[in-house]
Amino acid sequence: MKSERKEELTKAYRHLLIANNVKAWMISVAVLFLTALGLFLSYKGAVQERVVLWLLGQLLLSVTILQWFFLVHDYGHGNYFSKRILNDLWGHLASFFCILPFYPWRYIHRGHHYWTGWKDKDPTMTVIIPRDL
Repeated sequence: MKSERKEELTKAYRHLLIANNVKAWMISVAVLFLTALGLFLSYKGAVQERVVLWLLGQLLLSVTILQWFFLVHDYGHGNYFSKRILNDLWGHLASFFCILPFYPWRYIHRGHHYWTGWKDKDPTMTVIIPRDL
């Protein structure tokens, strides 16, 4: 990529790289609320034997678990909130819903970014690399 084009793109999208605490709080709390609603609907549907409620709760939970993983990724990069402590706290909460430990995942993910393209060194590619057994 030519340096002029890179500078142009950097200027055009710089505002997207700045942490926005208001948006971060709104999205994080919204996903937490939707998770609680999914749990509530699943529980009520199971207790009252209403399949439609239970299915709606399960569908909502499946979507929010995926959202929690997206948020784990953003919290792991440490730039979702402007304060690192908020990224870490919300990252631990999000990782609970993903059944994924936050700090080890962040460590592996940073190694992945560092070694992307090097299949023999990228920690996320060790499973796929063919080796002599």
